[in-house]
Amino acid sequence: MAAKKKIKVQDDPTLERDTYSSAILNADRSAYNAAVRRKKHIKAQERTIVELQNQVDSLIAWRDEVVQLLAKKDNK
Repeated sequence: MAAKKKIKVQDDPTLERDTYSSAILNADRSAYNAAVRRKKHIKAQERTIVELQNQVDSLIAWRDEVVQLLAKKDNK
């Protein structure tokens, strides 16, 4: 197995080429960390939206039950 070596990409100091796989890699750690933070933030927002939707659905179901009970009471 050849030694894994990385070579800077010309014209872009944030990119490197892995000589073993020929892959282009992003060597900019701060950009990577920012992307990870953005992804976590988006996932947290998605979880919040799902939780809020569940709460709204529960409130709608509760409201429908109350309306049915009141309608039964009025019919008696």
